[in-house]
Amino acid sequence: MADAIRRPDSVSTHAAGTYWCHHGSRDALIAASVPREDFGRAFGFHRMGDTLGAVIGPLIALAGLALLDGNVRAVMWWAVVPAVASTLLTFLVVEHRRVPDGPPAVTEDPPGQKTVVPKSPLPPAFWRVTVVLVAIAVVNFPDVLLLLRISDLGFTTTQVVLAYVLYNLVYTLGSYPAGALSDRLPRPLVYGVGLLAFAAAYAGLAVVGHNAWAFDLDRKGTRVGVEMAGTSVTSPGAEGSIRWMKPDEIARATVARNPQLKWCDMSQRGYMAVELTPAAATSEFRFLATVRQRSTALAGTKRMTVLAGQRKFSA
Repeated sequence: MADAIRRPDSVSTHAAGTYWCHHGSRDALIAASVPREDFGRAFGFHRMGDTLGAVIGPLIALAGLALLDGNVRAVMWWAVVPAVASTLLTFLVVEHRRVPDGPPAVTEDPPGQKTVVPKSPLPPAFWRVTVVLVAIAVVNFPDVLLLLRISDLGFTTTQVVLAYVLYNLVYTLGSYPAGALSDRLPRPLVYGVGLLAFAAAYAGLAVVGHNAWAFDLDRKGTRVGVEMAGTSVTSPGAEGSIRWMKPDEIARATVARNPQLKWCDMSQRGYMAVELTPAAATSEFRFLATVRQRSTALAGTKRMTVLAGQRKFSA
């Protein structure tokens, strides 16, 4: 995790290598142990049991944080005990070797013919699937980057851990039903729906934030309306993720790169009051002086108005 924080660019490559060294051999054993028609339930049951540990483990970590006054390093040492124990338990596993039924059959080439040995003993379909899975493994975000993103959004250490627990709890509860469903429906369909949900969740986590802005909306050059977005009171916005720029610089750059964006604020928190009349719609953005104390004092306001029928902001 420490290496991931210092060098995020190295995480995907490491994850891809770990995936193929660990998951590939394990999945091959599962596939060789059950009939093809039960693949979905077998893999779903495995993922359910495997991910259940990712629910229990973080909860134990939270208990450790509470006992050790939030000392993350001390809690991390707790993980050494089960890691060493699980490694030692592998030496107790007795593997029964298969005994061949008889001597291997010896075949000879027919007279005048020579057997052509293919360059690769694996079929082309194997390589097509392998290329796709390698690409997914390389670009897939490890969980540590998701946790860093949640932390950037302003969550405390405890809240980050609880978010991770919730993520794995949903994973655990959904694994076996989804696997069983893939035994009845076309597996590409079930897998495709899962990828869409995966992409939607990642995209949502990427764009989530709370800043105030005012947009002139158009479609192919035709004005269609306006958009006024308010902030939340306490949640962070873009300034929490783009820390190498000042909030006013972020706002200027964002407006400059988006012709339809007429105004935005990237640092203040508050709410907006919208006044609707037959002549105009006016939004007053009201920014609180502080969100750490109960107060209605304002640090500033910003008014944006659109006149009836204009479909664009006039001020």
